[in-house]
Amino acid sequence: TLTANGSNQSFSYNLSSSGLSDGTQTLKVWAEDSKGDKSTEVARTLIVDKTAPVISIGDYTKAPTNKDITVTAKVNEGSLNATSHTFTAIDSAGNKTTKTVTISNIDKVKPKLKIIVGN
Repeated sequence: TLTANGSNQSFSYNLSSSGLSDGTQTLKVWAEDSKGDKSTEVARTLIVDKTAPVISIGDYTKAPTNKDITVTAKVNEGSLNATSHTFTAIDSAGNKTTKTVTISNIDKVKPKLKIIVGN
């Protein structure tokens, strides 16, 4: 409840979504004076989305290799940042999920052979 005295009052209110469920919600607002007279109700529809996107990393070679490795990542909603080995998904509501893939099993350096003859 917001209380004001006088006419031509304007208000601002930050509504927390912490107690709201995901999905479509309706916000109804009206004014009422001290005599109980009510203004016309105004309704607004809000879409609450507090669920972070899901990132799925496909199978890739984890055994030692000298070949390039391709890692694929998919997201169920939003966009995927694939510019590094840390994948970040952000949906339209700003929910964020990250997954990191560490590739440490590629060795393209040829072995060196050292032969010693005699003492």
